[in-house]
Amino acid sequence: MRSAVTMIELIFVIIILGVLASVALPKLASTREDAKIATMTQQVESALAEVVATYAAVGVVKKPQEMSQVLQQLMHTGYAAETSVSPISGSVGQLTVYTQDGSGGKDHTFVFDLNQTTLVFRHSAPCGGIICQTLQKRVSEGNYSIGGSSIVF
Repeated sequence: MRSAVTMIELIFVIIILGVLASVALPKLASTREDAKIATMTQQVESALAEVVATYAAVGVVKKPQEMSQVLQQLMHTGYAAETSVSPISGSVGQLTVYTQDGSGGKDHTFVFDLNQTTLVFRHSAPCGGIICQTLQKRVSEGNYSIGGSSIVF
């Protein structure tokens, strides 16, 4: 007697693997998006804290990317760029943070805008991708006083 795998057994194994893969792949894709969202949330919150802390340490207002290592890294990797979209009065510099929109394009997610007294952090438009929309829900807009006599959070 021969002990071998028949063609029908092989086909059933392939079908079972295909079903398992079709169930697992969407879960893996959503896990990847969740990881990107968590990473970007942490990076944006760290950048906000860095800009305020840098001013408190050195007492000089510079462009946002010059006051935050996180923003420098985002620029280096292509997730942020210097912009000038509706700058605040007396703007020293403005930086837009991007995410992927799902079609290979960029969503304009957040804008860091800085003058001598205020860091304005706002959501930007358009925002079509799920990552961008979720980030905007997680990270609140705000104005941070940095150049005045006190730092307000």
